[in-house]
Amino acid sequence: NSNYAAYGGAINNADGDYNGQGAHGGTGALVVTGSLFESNTALSGDGGAIDNAGGAGNGSLTVSNSIFTSNEAEGLPLPEGNGGAIDNGDESGSNGVLSVSGSMFSLNTAAFGGGAIDSADDGGSQTNTTVTGSTFANNSAIDGGGIDSDDNAGSGTLTVSTSTFTTNSASSDGGGINSVDNNVGHAVSGKLIVSTSTFYQNSAIDGGGINNGGDSSLNGALTATATTFDANTASVSLGGAS
Repeated sequence: NSNYAAYGGAINNADGDYNGQGAHGGTGALVVTGSLFESNTALSGDGGAIDNAGGAGNGSLTVSNSIFTSNEAEGLPLPEGNGGAIDNGDESGSNGVLSVSGSMFSLNTAAFGGGAIDSADDGGSQTNTTVTGSTFANNSAIDGGGIDSDDNAGSGTLTVSTSTFTTNSASSDGGGINSVDNNVGHAVSGKLIVSTSTFYQNSAIDGGGINNGGDSSLNGALTATATTFDANTASVSLGGAS
């Protein structure tokens, strides 16, 4: 069945401001295993299926062997609408921890950042996200068709291994992954670590596969090892990684 909510179309975990998961600075631990999230919508906020550690929350979310398909973060008016499937650690003061393994993200959309996953968005958000053995296909957003991390002055670490990003698209930056982008006057020091992964036929204006530190005066660190970039396209900068 389809679910609709302002924030977190299906589940809202440790949100400091919204939907009754505790007072400002909420704390929660959520484990999701072998589950299907399909056609859920966040109408005016973030996290089409799951919103974790929003509004200065401190949530822990662990996802394994699950499928997220056709979820949407509408989030109007912009810049809400982050994380078509999962939003982790959005807004200043958030400290979300997200671990994803053996999962599939397909056909998810976000009005702004992170077609599948958005993490460590906005100044003061310090989150850690780890993705292993997962697939991202046909997800879309303005920034980060697959994953958007450390956008708008966030300061988190995104680690991706043994994962595949195929035919994801961004109408601006990072078809597969967008990291450390859109400085709005705050220090940005996010890290992106990618290993033994594949980026195939992703597209964007900047960084068809990966866009890292897309704006001036940003301090993003990108490490990519044993990773394949094939047939990614970008209309302005590099197709593989920029």
